[in-house]
Amino acid sequence: MNMDIKINLKHIEVGSELIELVFGETTIRFYATYVGVEPLSTLIKSVVSLNDRAAENVDYAKFHIVWHSEPGFLKLNFRKNVITDIVVLKTESDTRTLHNLEIHFNFNEYRNAVIKESLRVLKEYGLKGFNENWCDGDNVFPLNSLLTALGTTCTQMPDSWVVKSDIIAELEALLAFLKK
Repeated sequence: MNMDIKINLKHIEVGSELIELVFGETTIRFYATYVGVEPLSTLIKSVVSLNDRAAENVDYAKFHIVWHSEPGFLKLNFRKNVITDIVVLKTESDTRTLHNLEIHFNFNEYRNAVIKESLRVLKEYGLKGFNENWCDGDNVFPLNSLLTALGTTCTQMPDSWVVKSDIIAELEALLAFLKK
């Protein structure tokens, strides 16, 4: 199931953002504001959650996002079959054109689209600049989640419960991805 998937953060400033999700012929455009969560960061977290198979049972992983505007909302309900890696996205919204959409797509294509746009946004705005534009604190962009989505790992220390990672290796990996 190949589908052209694109994530486009069209505009972000002063706690508002226009984001566009393109799944083949279906486009979801939403103007979100900081009365809710920042959209791109939630998409990054969805990749990590669906990839980690945080499942309610052995066959499916689920993740839910609610974006808000002034007024309005968009709820994205992801359900991934962990065997086939096919994701079903169903929407709920107070906007007729965004309500009751159902889209089926390959998880890895979605993951790649989210990572590609996340890296582009970091290049354009920087970490601090992105957070300042959303106007909701210093930790809006989930850098750790992006590193996880990029494949960085931790190591459990022998004979203990302590887990460690290498910050230098993580930063070098992030820099390598940003330079691509």
